[in-house]
Amino acid sequence: MRRSPARLVPVALLTLTAACSSTAGQAGPAATAAGTPGPTSPVVVEPAAPLACTATQGLALPEGWASEVPLPAGFVVTRTERRTEDRLIAYARVPGDFHEVVRFFDRELPLAGLTMRNAEVDPFDAEADFVGSTVQGRWSTGLATDCDGQASLTVLVLPATAPAPVASALPTATP
Repeated sequence: MRRSPARLVPVALLTLTAACSSTAGQAGPAATAAGTPGPTSPVVVEPAAPLACTATQGLALPEGWASEVPLPAGFVVTRTERRTEDRLIAYARVPGDFHEVVRFFDRELPLAGLTMRNAEVDPFDAEADFVGSTVQGRWSTGLATDCDGQASLTVLVLPATAPAPVASALPTATP
């Protein structure tokens, strides 16, 4: 199957979102913010130091996060972004492999009143859009290459009245 360049964005993102380290020790949830809100400069929040793979607590979800969007157990936020049009992005990792994340969203999104669309599952990653009456978004998952036994997960949420998310709405790289 031939993929368009826009569909490759989540793959590049997934290989770069695992901001975890295999070293011992755990950084606390202290964070720093960089940038100012604006059309081209998102507000990014990252931990003061990379979170260890064994960390069970990460950053808080951004203010205004849509609580109706279900998140898998063990969801550890490693980075967040606030973008234009009320777009909020959480980068995280979860225990298990990405197939478990796919099954979670397949089961839990409908229970939360959200409809999954444009789902795609490949051998090493998966992504889909979702929409509900008050919120819409996109999730993408893949292997957390730096953390054995964990999957990376990126979730973008925005109000249902905003323009629909597209694969290019997810950033192509993380610092």
